[in-house]
Amino acid sequence: MARAAQRENCDVEKGMKEIPLRFLVERERRFVVVYCQWIVGSHLVFDLKDARHPKLVAFPFFAQNTGFGTTPRPGLITWRKEAGVFEALTGTDMCPSSRLRHVYRLGTTEGYTSGTSSFVLVRVDVTARGCGGNQPWSTVWQAPNWPESMIVR
Repeated sequence: MARAAQRENCDVEKGMKEIPLRFLVERERRFVVVYCQWIVGSHLVFDLKDARHPKLVAFPFFAQNTGFGTTPRPGLITWRKEAGVFEALTGTDMCPSSRLRHVYRLGTTEGYTSGTSSFVLVRVDVTARGCGGNQPWSTVWQAPNWPESMIVR
């Protein structure tokens, strides 16, 4: 695990002093969430399907004004087991500033086409962060439900 993180320029030992590694098993999939300190800290998620060769997971993200992209550094991740979603927060400690929260669910059929675990972006929220406290979250994008006639089976 340490070698896989080091390939991504992540000092695992330094990161573990801030936030411990988190091992997750969800729907028979195994992951480890690793905190890495860069200019702005972020988590990396590794798929442990083959524990000898952890695979870095790339997350979709909302690229303001241009569409979507992917990143292995989605921000600070929280697993909301009761809701079955990952939440990734990005932002800065500058005052005032805004923060983004990308909400993901674990992919189901997507793994059949790609052969790897995937996370599906379901919602993007934003909040203005004032200098005296946090503001409420507002949803700026939510994945629409596909029409039944468009679902490939």
